[in-house]
Amino acid sequence: MNTTELKEKNTSNRFFETKNVAQDSIWVVLLFISGLFKIPSPIPGTEFQLSAPLAVSIGRIRGFLHYLTIGIVASIIGMILGLQTIYNVIIAMVYRVVAGLILTFIKKDPLALMLAGPMGTFVARLVLAAILGVPWLPLVLAATPGMIFTAITAPILTHPFLSHIPDAHNPEIPGYTFPG
Repeated sequence: MNTTELKEKNTSNRFFETKNVAQDSIWVVLLFISGLFKIPSPIPGTEFQLSAPLAVSIGRIRGFLHYLTIGIVASIIGMILGLQTIYNVIIAMVYRVVAGLILTFIKKDPLALMLAGPMGTFVARLVLAAILGVPWLPLVLAATPGMIFTAITAPILTHPFLSHIPDAHNPEIPGYTFPG
């Protein structure tokens, strides 16, 4: 077994440790509940979820794979309860992928926390416009207050989590992305 295969095996083994599953479960609940609260929008279906800053914090704290898993489970719960449509899930997944990749590739720059949410929202609104066949500008403009809110609150929200969560600064956590 070469070094890369061994590293992948160790990471996948730790991903499903009880501690990681328990922490991710708590994040799922927090993400789902915060997603129930929205900033209203004049265009139906384009409301901005207050879970966006929390999502960026989770991406920074738990790493990309955990963040994606947490988001997928939260979306499944929302669909099962009838609180989300497939459009909501598509928008959320585009957001998660874009924000998660920004946090993964620009991990040492504190500006990444401010950019990840708005960029994820911007790309998600472009995808929504393409799916619905509507102009993208009104969708982006309707999301602008939420994008500003996320850019301001994500760094503020992330700091207390990092200082109060055990192992948040530990590079041994699979998917670790925050410079310690």
